[in-house]
Amino acid sequence: MNIDPSFARAYAGICEANLALYEITNSVDNFTNAEIACEKAQSLNIDSNSEVKIALGRLYRVRGLYQKAEDILLKAIAISPTEVDAYIELGEIYSAQKKFDNAEAYFLRAIDLKRNYWKAYESLANFYYTKEQYSDSANTYEIVARLTPDSSKGYLGKGSAYWMLGDTKRALQAYERSLELNPSRQAYTNLGMFYYYAGQFEQAVGMQLKALEFAETDHRVWGRLAESYRFIPAQESESQYAYKRAAELARDNLQINKEDWHTRAILGLYLVHLDEPAEGMNLLEAAIEQSQRNPEILYFKALAVLQEDDTEQAIKLLEEAIAHEQYYKQFIALDPDLKRLQDDPRFISLMPTAE
Repeated sequence: MNIDPSFARAYAGICEANLALYEITNSVDNFTNAEIACEKAQSLNIDSNSEVKIALGRLYRVRGLYQKAEDILLKAIAISPTEVDAYIELGEIYSAQKKFDNAEAYFLRAIDLKRNYWKAYESLANFYYTKEQYSDSANTYEIVARLTPDSSKGYLGKGSAYWMLGDTKRALQAYERSLELNPSRQAYTNLGMFYYYAGQFEQAVGMQLKALEFAETDHRVWGRLAESYRFIPAQESESQYAYKRAAELARDNLQINKEDWHTRAILGLYLVHLDEPAEGMNLLEAAIEQSQRNPEILYFKALAVLQEDDTEQAIKLLEEAIAHEQYYKQFIALDPDLKRLQDDPRFISLMPTAE
């Protein structure tokens, strides 16, 4: 930048790098730095460079400004019809809006344009995960792992997909391999979730604390730390502190993207645990509507109403979540918050059956 302060592509690169950091850390500072760099790139972009437009499109997408993102990315493609990253970003935008046919078409187009480009396969694998096609996701992450043998990316994704498939052995192997290659927030927090559902809460806390060393501003890690502390005797104050920190950070993230129904829902659950049920339930209801009754959000609401001892509504929400997505049976069977329902016949009927 000191060599040529008017070089728009360099500012676009700074924008992209900070957006990548934001998606890892959830740090508002990273997003602010990305926004400043993108605005500078745009002001210098006299020649309508496609790379600058792609960076802006990604920025708008992360902000939840999907139409603006789509418009500018289509302009990037008009300038450079073989620009792979523009097609990937368009796929991400359509996926976020649940326009799944459009999303898949753009991800596949990106792969057609550049067969050995790992980012295209990673985006397709993430897409399959979002669509709950977990076998397809695991298989596509395997391609990512082959294309990036020294990176943890493929193994992290495979671990998550195997986890959803109920193959905990392969999930654990993938997470452990990812740590061997490259310790990361995602690997540690996912291992923490593994221990949490196994009832090993001390180990879960240890993994989440490790994750915070990589992403101290990530509300998801603080939230998982809080829930792990809840099941350890005499750790109530630590749990409440972690929930409070998680809620503060989640509110910051919602200021960036008001379309982020997942963060809205998890904030609602944090607030219920902080004894602020009115606001928490309102946020959860808004997220359920916004997400078109996504099963994960229904699951969150079930956990929330159970904190208010409403077992009837909790079971109804769990039934609806499983009707949408059978894979949630494994979490319902292991979730320590749901142990109180284990003698209820309707809850028993939701349990996975032995094959």
